[in-house]
Amino acid sequence: MTVSHSDQVLLPTAYVDIYSPATDNYVTARAFLDCGSMTSIVTKDYKQKLQLAPLPSDKNLFGLSDVPIANSPERCFVQIRSKHDQNIKFDIACLALDKINSSLPLKPIDITNIKWPRNKKLADPQFNRPGPVDILIGGDVFWTLVGGEQIDLGHDSLVLRKSKLGWLVVSKYNPFLMFNDRSLNSPLQCNHLYTTNEDLDDSLTKFWKLEQVPQPSQPFTDLEAECEQHFVTHTYRDDNGRFHVRLPLITEPDCLGDSYRFAKKRFYALEKRFKRNPELKSAYEQFINEYAELGHLSVSDSDIPDPSFFVPHHAVQRPSSESTKLRVVYNGSAPTTSGYSINNLQMVGPTIQDSLFNILLRFRTYKYVLTGDIAKMYRQVMVQECDRDLQLILWRSNETEPLKTLRLNTVTYGYSSASFLSTRCLWQLGEECTDEKIKTIIQNDFLVDDLLTGSDTKEELRYIKDSVERALAAGCFPLPNEGIKFKFQPAYSAHFGGLWESGVKSAKFHLKRILGNAHLTYEELATLFNQVESILNSRPLCPLSSSPNDFQPLTPGHFLIGRALTSLPSPTLADLNPNRLDRFQRLEALRQHFWRRWQMEYICELQQRAKWRVPGRPLQLGDLVLLKEENTPPMHWRLGRIAKLFPGADGIARVAEIATATGTFKRGVRYLCPLLDEDHQSLKADASKGPQDVAAATTEEEAGTGDLQTC
Repeated sequence: MTVSHSDQVLLPTAYVDIYSPATDNYVTARAFLDCGSMTSIVTKDYKQKLQLAPLPSDKNLFGLSDVPIANSPERCFVQIRSKHDQNIKFDIACLALDKINSSLPLKPIDITNIKWPRNKKLADPQFNRPGPVDILIGGDVFWTLVGGEQIDLGHDSLVLRKSKLGWLVVSKYNPFLMFNDRSLNSPLQCNHLYTTNEDLDDSLTKFWKLEQVPQPSQPFTDLEAECEQHFVTHTYRDDNGRFHVRLPLITEPDCLGDSYRFAKKRFYALEKRFKRNPELKSAYEQFINEYAELGHLSVSDSDIPDPSFFVPHHAVQRPSSESTKLRVVYNGSAPTTSGYSINNLQMVGPTIQDSLFNILLRFRTYKYVLTGDIAKMYRQVMVQECDRDLQLILWRSNETEPLKTLRLNTVTYGYSSASFLSTRCLWQLGEECTDEKIKTIIQNDFLVDDLLTGSDTKEELRYIKDSVERALAAGCFPLPNEGIKFKFQPAYSAHFGGLWESGVKSAKFHLKRILGNAHLTYEELATLFNQVESILNSRPLCPLSSSPNDFQPLTPGHFLIGRALTSLPSPTLADLNPNRLDRFQRLEALRQHFWRRWQMEYICELQQRAKWRVPGRPLQLGDLVLLKEENTPPMHWRLGRIAKLFPGADGIARVAEIATATGTFKRGVRYLCPLLDEDHQSLKADASKGPQDVAAATTEEEAGTGDLQTC
């Protein structure tokens, strides 16, 4: 926001050099330094001029009075160099906007009577002439650039302020500047960014699209097409048919800073956990040894190659799991000292598999069904030798040994391109099939590594199973299969439902109390029931993945429409007189009343099951938790991952640091509700699991026939 009047406020500007990766040269830009901005911004025109690679962003930008400026604008990384000292360089992440502000200054400034000190190089020699701004340097780096030394110019309103970019010319502090006689009688002009009606239409259009059935896949974006071409150009198969891929990098990895120190710090923290939990250490060591025996990692010839990226890693334990009791999580988003992480440099790639919604709909139409899972899918794809220094980890089996640098030789879970690379290899195997039906199944009935398909005849289903196994084996993808056996509860036996029937009882309990003696029409009652149904189906059940950067839970909505149910927040009506509400507001008040009562009961149930009724495992790093907070709008569940624990003298953690999509917070453990692990018994419908490595097997609904199953 800028203010213009007869005595304008002069804001600090500077000329800087910005690196263009496309030309390998620096280009001059005019920067505006703003400590009041929480992010740095570059204009879209200047980003295009520098040919900076665009990256997706989930951040929304707001101005004064919470005025929305942009929803999920593109972001990019910018390297800035001082014009007065070429050794001063720094990298910042910028959001890209059409325009930053109006010209600075707002009108020319007469500087003829100013006595300039000698040998003071100005950051912006044209500070007194109105001109456009190419980049805004925000509060994220502002105070590392601006120093405390100041020189009074003997002018009524100007001073010099020392910075690493040169001497800044800014307005002197004057408490009467805005309230002198001339200012009071002069018009006050406020310039700020705002959203147009077109922006509002786009936002509403996106909201209504949430309710639509998933559409056929759209054409690739330019970046997605580039990632696809990168795969086609650089991928090859070895003599065994195994895929060897390159990491799809946007730019060269020499912009990565030091990642060794942070990875070492995280590994030392992991060793402290090993001391407290010898069983964890044993399982972790067994995991690393298996990794090495399978050829999925090897010892690096250099302790710290250049360039390189060391991946922090930690353990997620799932004692109730029958197949994977320990999962090692790799954090490819950990920033290096330059601010870049390896994930910042990778193209994510397009989504080439069908949506969960479509897969489930097709799955429910078959008379006979087959499910399968590709064992260690990511690790069946090799990363080429030239990219393995970007997948390094630190390890040692004993604290008396020196740290060893290990190279991960396969596609690594936690890397932003991992899903595309592995699913693209799978898709390629389908493309090479001569049988169109098997090709369609491989390309459309897999969700990452899970197969959900079927047929209307037993013979064809056996053929599908054998053909898919042969096709995947050609690319070294093993496919353990198991059938599904549906169990139905007897009629009029609600007590067989267990957990979900208790949820129905809870919903009825609160509905009766919020409705009371309310007189609603049929349409109003149907609307309220639909809203209550949405609230119930929005509840978080368990983590959607074990990625430390994924804050999304699995919800009942995922089984209904393939994603979580969402709702725009409405103003709270709890404090208003019910007699003054119109019919729509009355329904909204009932919905909010139900939400307040039911969500608190659901949170308490999570805490009771996880903490009090049975001795459960304590909170661990990486756990997805629900934050217990008041006054949240309906269907808005605030979730985060445990980033740090603060144990007391007794070794029990009662305070945790929570990483969320909007920042990091400290909370008492009593205000955190850990979501149930996906293998928790209460999430199972009493279904048996086969061993992870068994051959394909299917069962029929009638017990003991050993034949294919009827759906």
